[in-house]
Amino acid sequence: MKRSIQNIVRASDELSKLRSYLQERTAPLAVTFVDLVGSTALKRKAGQAEWLPTICRFLLLVTELVEQCRGRVVKYIGDEVLAVFSHAEGSW
Repeated sequence: MKRSIQNIVRASDELSKLRSYLQERTAPLAVTFVDLVGSTALKRKAGQAEWLPTICRFLLLVTELVEQCRGRVVKYIGDEVLAVFSHAEGSW
């Protein structure tokens, strides 16, 4: 593309449109990881019949709290919860 006044103005307009497009379709996002402290030690001391229900209760509790705060659980990673909270008008 030849560098000319018209092309520079056209490119600037395109960039402006792209910025507006991205701004309309994106919002601030908080990403959080919640991990159960001491779970490795618990797994070493106790049998699966003891530690697995404990970890599952933790995951369910964290999920409930995330949802109450209008967040969304993305993934469970072992004893960790990956959740996101998007910014809706007036929510932060």
